[in-house]
Amino acid sequence: MFALNRAHDTYFFDRPSQMIASEIEPPDLTIDNERILRRQINSLTLEKLDFQFHDKLGKLFPEGQSELTLPDLEAELRLRRNGSWSGTPSSMRF
Repeated sequence: MFALNRAHDTYFFDRPSQMIASEIEPPDLTIDNERILRRQINSLTLEKLDFQFHDKLGKLFPEGQSELTLPDLEAELRLRRNGSWSGTPSSMRF
């Protein structure tokens, strides 16, 4: 079962014919939530920079930080441009 014990899920789990009887609408995405927007930008940036930290995702940020900052990313881009990037961001702790 892929339903949580929440009102929306239990309502439709108890009434499956109603769930499939209506038109499915795509989810809404608003950009007025700064926290979600930052998370998406961070995710896209890491993807485009091709960071290889699949086994260390919980330790990706500089100590005491919960997200990458623009200076962190700029520093890593400078290292990559200069050819001195070793594959591990210098500002990251492991």
